[in-house]
Amino acid sequence: MKQYYAASLCREGILGGGIAADDDGITYKTGKVTVSSRLRNLEMKYRNIQDFSHKWVLCFPVFTKKTVQKARA
Repeated sequence: MKQYYAASLCREGILGGGIAADDDGITYKTGKVTVSSRLRNLEMKYRNIQDFSHKWVLCFPVFTKKTVQKARA
């Protein structure tokens, strides 16, 4: 069963989106047409999370992925 959390993430001045956590991982989704289609559905599988720290950015915990890909708009 998925659990949904509201999120207001800002990327290059564009607000909006939602975070869904399920048994496989965490997914960030936004329907903003001004965001590249590549970035509208970002998935982070739990098996790809290398580290979870107790640091927080605003009200969100910080996750580190095992492989880092630079997202381009």
